[in-house]
Amino acid sequence: MKQLLVVAIALIASQTSFGQELKFSDLSSDLNSKQFEKYTAKDGTVFQIGGKVKMGLPSDSRKFVYVLHVDPIAGVSDVGANYANKEVEIKKIQVVGNLKKGYKVWVITDGGIALAKLNFDIETALQTKEVKGDGMSSDDALTTLKRAKDKLDLGLITKEEFDKLKSELSKFIQ
Repeated sequence: MKQLLVVAIALIASQTSFGQELKFSDLSSDLNSKQFEKYTAKDGTVFQIGGKVKMGLPSDSRKFVYVLHVDPIAGVSDVGANYANKEVEIKKIQVVGNLKKGYKVWVITDGGIALAKLNFDIETALQTKEVKGDGMSSDDALTTLKRAKDKLDLGLITKEEFDKLKSELSKFIQ
């Protein structure tokens, strides 16, 4: 009976820790859970367990600087340029850190070889373009907004259309 109770509690705890969604803006508050099912990055890209993430280009011409290859047998090593533009499946989304020092969201993916995994701080990997996101950079959002302002000034769009676009893009502009 005790074993059944322990198994039930473990199942409930694992469901509650994985059944949560995390957004970049949540990283400034105290987090009760350290594992999440879904994460919305600063640029608006959504990462979800079971989903795919597309690798970008390595920061160094020969290797990825912010993506680690973790193998339980061989240890931690560099990820070579051969991973450029490959898609890998997200296995885990994990938060590391604390409120005082700050949090980082790490994504763990399949590594393509046996038990190996690729691990990366998602915000840094997105910023350096080692991982591709589907969100917008601050510069892209600002360029789009300036183009829309030109269209407004030329009478090609309405003030309402401009204001709607401005409210959508403002979250990306730093």
